[in-house]
Amino acid sequence: MLRKVEPYMRDAFPRWAVARGLGGLVTVGLTLLSDGRVAHVRVVRSSGIDEYDKNVLEVVKRAAPYGPLPPELAASPLAMRLCFDSTNPAVGRSGPGPGNGIRESIPYLDTRRPTPYSDRTTRIAKVAQLVRARAS
Repeated sequence: MLRKVEPYMRDAFPRWAVARGLGGLVTVGLTLLSDGRVAHVRVVRSSGIDEYDKNVLEVVKRAAPYGPLPPELAASPLAMRLCFDSTNPAVGRSGPGPGNGIRESIPYLDTRRPTPYSDRTTRIAKVAQLVRARAS
């Protein structure tokens, strides 16, 4: 999934925000159907840059469908969160400095925040494990 989203992220972060030394981290929640289509997508945590948030939502929609879910996850729609982090190369994450040289956003699965529903938490952990296995 992340590989499919990444090519669309190149221009998601506004150039004016880079020029002002800004960076952004937006978290989106999405629901995937068993066939990989996106049923719902929304901003869970805003980056503070509305244009970036809207661009990320469009990217998630445009990159779909993501392919069928594995059988062990396809029993019902899968709710997950994805984080999109755009670090300004001139500023970095912690203030003045060289940054990390990344101008585009880096998507990743947010598995640090379990949901109050243990079933969903387990399913998100399984998705993260599958994504890591496929990436290597």
